[in-house]
Amino acid sequence: MNEPRFHKRTIFLALYLVFAILPVYWMLNMSFKTNNEILSTFSLWPRDFTFEHYRTIFTDVSWYSGYINSIIYVSLNTVISLLVAIPALSVFAFFRNRVDSLATECATTAELLLGNLELVSASGAGAPAAAPVGPPVMAGAGR
Repeated sequence: MNEPRFHKRTIFLALYLVFAILPVYWMLNMSFKTNNEILSTFSLWPRDFTFEHYRTIFTDVSWYSGYINSIIYVSLNTVISLLVAIPALSVFAFFRNRVDSLATECATTAELLLGNLELVSASGAGAPAAAPVGPPVMAGAGR
């Protein structure tokens, strides 16, 4: 394997992973800091480690009622989506098979007709005589 190319890919992957994980780390870091530490200093890890924010989230009614409402909403959304998606998938599969069989039948008929046309063209039997000149005459137009 080409060593410089491998080295570049490894560096790119490492940088990508660092930048992808950095926001998650920063969010967790901030969650364990006190409010004063968040507002006053910049640090890569908490100086005064605290679970106060988590205690507030799990004990305050306004926070956990929002979580419960979100879980109810997501559950209803999942059920409704499945009730719509499963019958739609069945109908799609049914009509897809019908369309596939119709397309296969059309292709087979077209091949047969084109084969016959080639045979007739090669024999010269199907060549038209002189083409009529003038407007087409409709049946019963002169009566």
